[in-house]
Amino acid sequence: QNALDSEALYQMCINEEHVLESLEKNNLCYKCPIDIESGSQERCIQPYSLVTAARIYLQAISTSTWSTDLNPDIYLAPSLSCEDFRAAWTKAVQSRFTSDLLDCTNSLLEQYGLQDTENDSPMCSFADANLVASLVDVNFPQSGKVEYTTAIYASKHDTDSLDELYKLDKSNAFSQEGTALTGVYEVGFQPLYLSLDGGFYMRDLYRAVNTDVALTSVACVVAGSLFFWHTKSLFLTLFGLLQIILALPISWTLYRFISIFSFPIMNLGGVFIVFSLGADDVFVMTDKWKSTRAIMTRASTTEVAIISLPSAITATLMTSFTTCVGFFAINASDVACIKLFGTFCGLLVAVDYVLSVLILSPVLCLYDSIMMRDPPNLCVSRQKMNVVKENASSDQEVDEEVAV
Repeated sequence: QNALDSEALYQMCINEEHVLESLEKNNLCYKCPIDIESGSQERCIQPYSLVTAARIYLQAISTSTWSTDLNPDIYLAPSLSCEDFRAAWTKAVQSRFTSDLLDCTNSLLEQYGLQDTENDSPMCSFADANLVASLVDVNFPQSGKVEYTTAIYASKHDTDSLDELYKLDKSNAFSQEGTALTGVYEVGFQPLYLSLDGGFYMRDLYRAVNTDVALTSVACVVAGSLFFWHTKSLFLTLFGLLQIILALPISWTLYRFISIFSFPIMNLGGVFIVFSLGADDVFVMTDKWKSTRAIMTRASTTEVAIISLPSAITATLMTSFTTCVGFFAINASDVACIKLFGTFCGLLVAVDYVLSVLILSPVLCLYDSIMMRDPPNLCVSRQKMNVVKENASSDQEVDEEVAV
């Protein structure tokens, strides 16, 4: 695909008219009167784009000048409709425009020391070589084809206008791509300015945070329900959730401590990862404790801890270590946001493991000692209800219930 082809330029032209119509309708662009003297009929300023540059080029070659005789109204009301523009954009004009665009691109690269020219320095016939920077992609000097281009609109950047632009962009109000533009031209607003309220980036971040907070709440409820269903203990459930939740601020603090100040939205996905791995640690440690208690029915809490905790801690260490290595290995990627995601998730897994050892181990000892009391504390676990009722029957039944 080549964005300089007549069909591609035509569809970009249609897209730009569609976007300008939306901007004018919602008063989101800077306008100027078409007739300056009478001040009548204001219109949005045309975007600086490949289409606008091509229209100016057609006007320039028809008047044989690039400066004094150009009609300034072309930036408000193009002299050629999209259909007439497509008809005027012949293969000969396209070839000549491509050659001039290449000269300007090479001149710009040489100006910034990004390219050495063996022959004479290329001369740019455009008014300013810097204008081509947003029109072509990095491969244009080698391929002679524009595979990706940008249109810059004179849109307002106050907070209210940005809010409205953001809503329109997310509702695909500006999208109207054609088949000739597939992979060449994407319609969507990304402001080039940094507004005081953070622009689209902060709006994307707030939107992602709000969504992730809701999903995190759901994950917390689901994890808590599974903890309670599996352990039959509100006591263990609350401390299991506490272990996972504490891993988040501690990992974030360590993340900032190692001088990483960028926190991509992608990192928020680590919340769901730590919930799943944290739940695994809780299940492994509680199951190991209960299976040991089922065998050592008359042993003390200390004796059960000596047997069960080392093997449980070793098992969770192996799973946490391999997961950490996997996430930290992502740092081999050249994509910054993926590297930061791997670093943050690796820290989450490591911190969650340490907390499972420091929190769950003493909590399990406390849980066992409370459950071994006579009568037991029914607030800690509902499993002892039958033990209390059948306590008078026989010591054997008590031992069997304790082992559950």
